[in-house]
Parts: sequence; structure tokens; C-alpha cells
Amino acid sequence: MSGSTANGRWGEPGEPGEPHPTDGPEMSGVELAGWMRQVYELAVRTPTITRARLVAAAIPPAVLTLATRELQARGLLRPGDAPDSWEATTPAVTVSALAAPQDLHQVELLCTLQELHNATSSVTAGATREIRILRDNSPRTAFEFGIDLPVHRQRLLGAGGHPVRSRATYDTGVLQLPRAGEVLRARGEAGEESRFIAGIPFSVVVADEMAAVIDLTSYDSSGRGSLLIRDRRFVLGLRALADSFWRLAAPITAAHKPEMDARSRLILAVMATGATDATIAHQAGVSKRTVERTVRSLMEELGATTRFQAGVQAARRGWL
Repeated sequence: MSGSTANGRWGEPGEPGEPHPTDGPEMSGVELAGWMRQVYELAVRTPTITRARLVAAAIPPAVLTLATRELQARGLLRPGDAPDSWEATTPAVTVSALAAPQDLHQVELLCTLQELHNATSSVTAGATREIRILRDNSPRTAFEFGIDLPVHRQRLLGAGGHPVRSRATYDTGVLQLPRAGEVLRARGEAGEESRFIAGIPFSVVVADEMAAVIDLTSYDSSGRGSLLIRDRRFVLGLRALADSFWRLAAPITAAHKPEMDARSRLILAVMATGATDATIAHQAGVSKRTVERTVRSLMEELGATTRFQAGVQAARRGWL
């Protein structure tokens, strides 16, 4: 953020165009930029947004005062007709103005879960065409799956408030999370396309070709070590990685075999993703022994000697 020092504090009182240090909570430029993005995103999606609405969206009041002041100074917000209300200026013209000098770093180290959340929000909000997602079974993934279902049902909107395509490849371990099925169905209702594969090493969110976030909370639950990346070469590499996992992964779909019961259809569909018997049992609501027995029966019927072959044969027969 322009005017912040190396330790993240604001400049001395009286510097033109900079907030006074006592005007709001102390925070780094990256943290404030993240809050500013959240305020601006909400303003873009709401013709006239009020202070009450922003506070209800979990923007701290002290931060809100500072964020709206900075956004107005940059021409991103203008006062609404009613007191304590604002309107966003044209997104296509102003999105680039959200970038502060610190944000222009090509690779930025994230040190807290809040910074990771802010970075992810800014990257997804900046997309214009497609979001690619890799999700390992990390603490942050578990946290996100605990969010209320109506939030998951919200259509993903990018720059300008336009819907963008969302393709998510999940580690099969995610299927063991509480409410995993409900959450995935809700996200599907919001337009997310999803596939599953075992062995995703870390989470990644890639917006078009411009920015990406690497989430390393599987290795440090505090979020430290995660990265915000704007180097296009690095972003393209991560996009290719996400595409590779997507091609190798399998969707969970209903099997089209009239005489197959619903439980066997679900077991076959989850098995085809490479999930373990424990995960399949959790999703199907049966014992591990029942899963093993059903899988053996399906493999015999399909003439397969491995589960991979069973998945291939089931797909060829139109069961998946």
C-alpha cells in the first residue's frame, strides 16, 4: 500500500493522501488491500451498498471506515444518495486501481489465514473467464466445507459481476469431510464442475492467466508459506498443473445400468474416482465390508482384475 513502511505501519501523520495511524486499526498494506477488495466486490454486486450491509457481510466497522475512504480516494467508490452508502464505479475501468505497490510483487508470501482468504477472494473476483481449482484435504478446505450451504450455492462471479466457469478437482480425501456430499451438490447447483482424484499435494486457485494462489495449509495450518502469484509464467504453469489433474480425474456421476440398485451405483461412481474403501463407505453410508463385497461383485461382472480396469469398463458400457 502506498505510504506503508517496511513493518506494515502507515506513514507519519500529515502525509498527503495517507490515512493517519490513529484513524483505524494497525494492519499491513496487504491486509488493507484485501479488505478493500472485499468491500469493492460487494459494492460491484450491489447497486447501492450501505454501511449496515457491509458490516453484516463481516467487514469490521473500523476497517470499513478506512477501506471506503481509500476506495473513494482512488475513484473506485462514490457516495450514494443516502447517508453511509456507496456505489462502485465501472469495474472494467477501475479494477486495476485496486493494486497497491505491494500487490505488484510477482510472488507474494502470505503469512496468515486472513491474508490467504483475502488473496483468494481477490484472485477469484478478478477472473473474467474461468477459475481452475485444485483442492487437497487441507485444514482450509475443511473450514470452507463447514460454511453454510447457501453460500456454496451462490454463483461464482468475477470482474464486473459476470459469471465465470469454475472447474474444481478435489482430492478424494475431501469426500470424508462432514457434509461433503451436500456441499458438493450445492456447489454443483452454483455451476461448479467437479472431478476427483487421489494424491493432490496442495490447493491451488488460478484465475484465467493472470493470478493464482497456492494454499499450503496442509503443511502449516496457520497459512504461512502460502503464495499469491502474479508472474504470468508461474500462473501458466499452475494452470497446466490444474488441467493435468482435471484430465486424469473422474466425476462422480450416476451409473446408467437399469438393474443396478442406488447403493451399488454410488459405490461404483465413488470407486471410479480412486477413493479408498473407507471413503466409499462414508459416502454410501455402509460398512467397509459391504463396500468390499460390492466392489468384488462389480469387478467380476465387468471382467476387471483391477479397480482402474473396472472404472474403464464401466465408462465404456455407459454405466458412468
